[in-house]
Amino acid sequence: MVLIQLSNEVLGFSSAHISKIGGKWRLHGHNFQIKIRLDVPSIECGKMDYFENVRKKLKAIDHKVIVPEGRIIDQTDTNLVVSYEGDLFTFPVEDCYLLKGKTAEIIDLLNEIPIILSEFALVEVSLSTDGLTWIEKQIKGLSDTKRSIDL
Repeated sequence: MVLIQLSNEVLGFSSAHISKIGGKWRLHGHNFQIKIRLDVPSIECGKMDYFENVRKKLKAIDHKVIVPEGRIIDQTDTNLVVSYEGDLFTFPVEDCYLLKGKTAEIIDLLNEIPIILSEFALVEVSLSTDGLTWIEKQIKGLSDTKRSIDL
């Protein structure tokens, strides 16, 4: 079977996290741009819009507060209470996306994207925010049977 490597135009999503700004913990948001490359069996290449399905999956983090599970001190069916050095924040559960660990920085989000998009054969993920340099995560190497196509 021949695999074709597809690359997308930049997709966007917005998320927020708690960050220390001016010595205080505050809710802080970003507009992210994401580029991915994925493997697609050549026989399926024209059958579906892979990137439309990627967009649907990214809605899990779009317009959400990224909350590290290690910061949650209380949770009900409707709310999460999060602590940062004694500063407490309460968010509706449906407005949150939970990350493992105690941080929710851009590198943590970059590491989470392959989990969110686990049903796709990702090769590479690149993430940028607010004009920052793109950071990339290589998921797996290229093989000799792949051809690269930029969409």
